[in-house]
Amino acid sequence: MKAHPNIHVPHFPTYRSARSFLELMNGQSRRTLLDMRQTIWDYSGTPQETRDWTRPEEWIPAVLSGQEREVAQYLWEGSQGAVNPRHLTGVWLLCSSYELLVPDDNNMLHVTSTGRDFLENPFGETEQWLDVCCTCWAWSRSMVRANALIYYRTLPNFCLAIPVSGHKLPSVEAGITASPILPSAN
Repeated sequence: MKAHPNIHVPHFPTYRSARSFLELMNGQSRRTLLDMRQTIWDYSGTPQETRDWTRPEEWIPAVLSGQEREVAQYLWEGSQGAVNPRHLTGVWLLCSSYELLVPDDNNMLHVTSTGRDFLENPFGETEQWLDVCCTCWAWSRSMVRANALIYYRTLPNFCLAIPVSGHKLPSVEAGITASPILPSAN
């Protein structure tokens, strides 16, 4: 597996929705996907004038047209409701940033070998790698923000977690723990 990139994925998706998105976007136009996302963003409203995005079968035909509408309906219907085209930020960042899905020279998206492993092997090597890269990133940063731990880089992909004054780790007697699964602190 690759090294642990330092990529933040807001609105982290379920792996079910990520797998659906990945399968459905294989062979689709990246440009159409990005245009669709922009059209939806332009229509998103304001805090004073909010939009209802809970029923894609209603808003897709009202907001989108042409290929954008086709892709949105394809995602919604093809995923059996697991992928709402309004909420693609998490699945798009996960699949594109971790190169599960990449564009070719014609801007058509294709599942990579890493993406194929993710699709075909739930709990496999790629999913475990994503767990380390993504969920531990969020956990480690939240702990640092909570001022409970300081992380020290020791070796690549290995770090020490040391409690900050007064905080204790539940399973640590000496007050220092080493973890091969937490990302290296920068």
